[in-house]
Amino acid sequence: PGMVGRRGLRIPGVVPDLRSVPPGCRFADRCELVEDRCRQAEPPLRTLEGGRQLACWVEAERVEGSGGPSEAPSGAATAASTGAEA
Repeated sequence: PGMVGRRGLRIPGVVPDLRSVPPGCRFADRCELVEDRCRQAEPPLRTLEGGRQLACWVEAERVEGSGGPSEAPSGAATAASTGAEA
């Protein structure tokens, strides 16, 4: 799981080469919530209540189904919503 540091969530793994970013979510290779669709298309950025933002296919479904962000394992969803760097 990711670790929270002074600058926010830290996701284990290697950051992709920004000169050749693969299609899909930039966190797909490092996210424990990854699904096939994550590697095919970048998720849209959504604004939640309170102004927090989220860009994750999996977590967006949880938010829409529960009315709020879940306490899911750390991953891209959390990083996107907290503003952590890719």
